[in-house]
Amino acid sequence: MYLQLIITKRRDDGTLDRDHQRTERFERFPVVIGGDAAADLTMDGLPPRALVIAGPSAPGEAFRLQELAADTTLARHHESLATGASLLNGDELVLNDGRHVRVVVGFTDTRRKRHVQVVAGSAMVLVVLVMVAQLVYMFAVNRNTNVDTVLATELQRQKVYYLLDILRSGIERGQANNHWPAESETGMTSQVIAAELDRLAFHLREHGDEMTMEQLNRTFDDLQRINVVYSRMGSGTFMPPSPTVDTEAALSAVTAKDLAP
Repeated sequence: MYLQLIITKRRDDGTLDRDHQRTERFERFPVVIGGDAAADLTMDGLPPRALVIAGPSAPGEAFRLQELAADTTLARHHESLATGASLLNGDELVLNDGRHVRVVVGFTDTRRKRHVQVVAGSAMVLVVLVMVAQLVYMFAVNRNTNVDTVLATELQRQKVYYLLDILRSGIERGQANNHWPAESETGMTSQVIAAELDRLAFHLREHGDEMTMEQLNRTFDDLQRINVVYSRMGSGTFMPPSPTVDTEAALSAVTAKDLAP
């Protein structure tokens, strides 16, 4: 398992300078970040040992914020993190000097395929167990519960999660590899889409289990529309070419008309 940090500074006008992002990858933990030249990740303007990120203590567990200097703050969704906080894939963190740090969690190539298979199988088993438990509970509470509705709602929830993960991963890879120049139409659109997907991921993390079928349907429709835009960005057909205007011919026609007797 590896941890990748994408650091983006803020320009004087308040916007993020994505043209000069810094990407660092770590496979040995803990990772020490600070202003000291001996730190695993040296960042100017920070205390010598500003923060320390610990690796997962067991398979399936998250990275953790092991240490945080007293004069250093780290926020996620405008909430300050404390020592012991979990760091999840896709988290957008903000240091007290305004720098943004995106967290990417992945697996080395030698283990990735096996890990994906294990996670996919475990996820399917977990989904089935959750669905069975929900059905048993619903029957015990009310025998008239519509089982088809419960199943359909849970399946739609999983479809929303799946499409959201696909879109976030695709946008993240495109930005990390500079597929879209930051100042281009596609680059600015990718930034807007990434921000919207991050907000949706945070909302689902907090309220996903409470969403109704109607809310899930609307969310899935929105993700499908975003997917259409993302597909056009990848194929280079996001915006049609601008037509060429023959201004010389138009001016000549107007001049000739004005000079005519």
